[in-house]
Amino acid sequence: MALRSIGFIKWQKLCALLLAALLLVPASALTALAAQEESGDPSPIIYVIGQTPLYDDPASPDRKQLAKGAKADILDAVKEALPYAARAVMLGQWDAYADKAYDLLMEFYGGYGLNENGEVVNGSGPDFTWSEDALSSNYRSDWPYNYAFEYDARLSPMEIADDLNEYIEAVKRVTGKDKVSIVGRCLGANVMLAYIQKYQETQNYAGLDTAVFYDSSLLGVDMLEAAMSGTITVEPDAAGGFAAEYDLDLGNETLNEIVTLTLQMLRDTYGIEITAKLVERIYSHVRDTAVRRFLMSTYASFPGYWSMVYERFDEAKSYIFSGEKDAQTYAVMIEKIDAFRNQVQLRYKELIAGMQNAGVEVAAVCKYGFRGYPFYENAKRLSDGFTSLEKQSFGAACSEFDGTLEESYVAGREAEGFGAYISPDKQIDASAGLLPDTTWYLKNNTHNGFWDIISPLLLAICRNRDFTVRDSDTWTQFQYVTDPYHVVPMTADNCDPNGDITHSGSGSQAKNPLAAVWNFFKYLFNLLKTLFGSLKK
Repeated sequence: MALRSIGFIKWQKLCALLLAALLLVPASALTALAAQEESGDPSPIIYVIGQTPLYDDPASPDRKQLAKGAKADILDAVKEALPYAARAVMLGQWDAYADKAYDLLMEFYGGYGLNENGEVVNGSGPDFTWSEDALSSNYRSDWPYNYAFEYDARLSPMEIADDLNEYIEAVKRVTGKDKVSIVGRCLGANVMLAYIQKYQETQNYAGLDTAVFYDSSLLGVDMLEAAMSGTITVEPDAAGGFAAEYDLDLGNETLNEIVTLTLQMLRDTYGIEITAKLVERIYSHVRDTAVRRFLMSTYASFPGYWSMVYERFDEAKSYIFSGEKDAQTYAVMIEKIDAFRNQVQLRYKELIAGMQNAGVEVAAVCKYGFRGYPFYENAKRLSDGFTSLEKQSFGAACSEFDGTLEESYVAGREAEGFGAYISPDKQIDASAGLLPDTTWYLKNNTHNGFWDIISPLLLAICRNRDFTVRDSDTWTQFQYVTDPYHVVPMTADNCDPNGDITHSGSGSQAKNPLAAVWNFFKYLFNLLKTLFGSLKK
């Protein structure tokens, strides 16, 4: 099914764990939207997905998914790395630890990387094929899209844009339409804009009805930028909040409890600051060995992932491609990532303005309410757990995750006539974004979460000319997800910025400090029994 996705948050979970260890919509809503839809035969909606699973041999029945490790395998890797980590910290054996960490990481990521030119050389890729003959039977008449385009997210968006253009032209022929609407999600937004730059700008955007940036990663992903630029750090305040709110699921009850209770006690003392310093110390020793080597073997070999580096692009190039030898070896790769950077990413405002001037509907749908992983500067930004809200929205003014905009700022904006753009939770000023009247915000919604409840909004945007945040009592600019199946307009009563938000599950933190200490030692004993076989080696 076209909605399959590895999900970048799953990638973050795996990397964060290894790094730390190795270092339906209500019926009323549907009715309202049905009444708003334009009559006639609309243009087809093409959904450009964020990412799809990759396989070592996509056509084989025995294929294996790349970069996917079972929880038990991850736990085994952690146990195997512990003795090396201990000797590195206590005896300074950092080279041995770096080599072991790299080898363990590559057990999960073997066959995942591209060559020095950013090309696939081992036949791996997504399980996605299409033909013009099959497009008619693949047509989806139900919302929110008619066709879904999948691709290999490792490749350059400029190359993927060529494939997308072929796909779109085939859709036009099959449907008899001259225009399409496109929804680009996460990395798909980068692919969408690369297509628009290469194939629509010279035609004055004549083939487009609507372009929707959904959870866009065009202006960068903080965690990826930190990793690719060698600037990983730990912000204690963000780490403390993350520890309080994140419900771990490591696939082992004993390990779940010991980590959760350890984080709780660290959070309640000065342990977070001490732990942050320890993690940063370990990182400083393996930054230019295990970490950089791993990145060059995986994510830094993907032109597609370079398209999600924005603020730290120059730092990342200097860190990954260090020296004249790397510049020569990776010359083709560098040319690819520079092409997207210069032709698309740095021109996004110009391209969006061009679309608007040509009559194309341009909108953004953004999510927030969850912390990102606390391994980068400004980790307290509002986020959907993966991409910061400021970046998704192309510049909306945002408070920190657990705060609100300054009262004086809000008062000033209200006096200037922009009060309607201030979110009821006082965390967002939408008027500061690039698309103030066509950007919607959904609170308490993760990057990968709850597709169905957002579908009617995407449909409304694509099916209604001049549809803005003021045109629907159902889809106001600020929405609040009350549970996985319902979304309602945000009000001051349902959007407490300091409310109790957890990322998953119900949580297992002990509320009584004495109980926490008792449980800590109980589960520590069980953990030592579990790890003893590894530690004695």
